[in-house]
Amino acid sequence: MITILVCFKPIRTSCLSNESVNSNEMRLNPYDIPTIKNAIQIKKQIQDCRVICLSMGVEQTAKILNRCLAMGADQAFLLNDPRFAASDTYATSYILSEAIKKIGNVDIIVCGAKSLDGETGQVPVGIASRLKMAYIPHIQEMAELSKRHVIVNTINSARREKIRAQLPLVAIFDRFELAEPTVNLFSLKRSQHLQQIIWDADDLQVDYAQIGQGGSKTRVISVKSAARAGEAKIIEGTVDVKSIYLHNILIRDSAAASL
Repeated sequence: MITILVCFKPIRTSCLSNESVNSNEMRLNPYDIPTIKNAIQIKKQIQDCRVICLSMGVEQTAKILNRCLAMGADQAFLLNDPRFAASDTYATSYILSEAIKKIGNVDIIVCGAKSLDGETGQVPVGIASRLKMAYIPHIQEMAELSKRHVIVNTINSARREKIRAQLPLVAIFDRFELAEPTVNLFSLKRSQHLQQIIWDADDLQVDYAQIGQGGSKTRVISVKSAARAGEAKIIEGTVDVKSIYLHNILIRDSAAASL
């Protein structure tokens, strides 16, 4: 049995829309969507393969895990504990790696490069370091997978490569998709009967000094929203008038940027 473990982070919908800035609704991180889709696609192509989804988050994350099960994942794990709150990337990679050890017999760990609400890109490498695994960044897709090796397609800047690597491995995808995969009602109902396991800090038997704010190396001084309200203006007149108006704006902004 080949085991693909997809590690993802849920994000709030407010990260994508100012209209839902006060919403507590969670959704898949756009950097994680390609990883889940590719893992399930690979599973369908080979025999004796299972896909496990792992996430650390609030209780609402369970709905996202149900969606992953409906897409074709075999098992889902949610790491949920108030003691995990305020964990930075250092503490998060520790918690996730301990969960992966507990799950056991994982052949390849698949992660998105970063999360839309953090943009650090440190957790996948942190997991690889803690588990003493090799990792490959800039992956676009897994092309082939066997018990011993994986073949991945990567793009680093303009350079495309096909890499064959030995397992176990951490595969870090560098793709971005906004649209969440659609699932039908039957699959969603079926997913509710599949196994979803919730672990807390006691289940993982973690070192409490290494989790949460106390185990984090980062100290957040303040947080503020970076969203800015835009201003709309309707330009009246003919096409020529509108073109001249826009041309003058571009000239003005270009002159201001050169100062």
